[in-house]
Amino acid sequence: GDVLAAANGLDELVIVAPEHDDTEALVLGTAVGARVARVGGPVDVPAALDLLLAPT
Repeated sequence: GDVLAAANGLDELVIVAPEHDDTEALVLGTAVGARVARVGGPVDVPAALDLLLAPT
């Protein structure tokens, strides 16, 4: 399917990507207006989600 069309159809999209392999996540996030967080490892995911899902 078309990833961009699917992502654009969402009300909100947040992306959590590994900091050493984030190129595609950043490209997709930029293209669809998603918020993106880079994490160093699994222990960083909760803090990244807290940041991404905080009210703006």
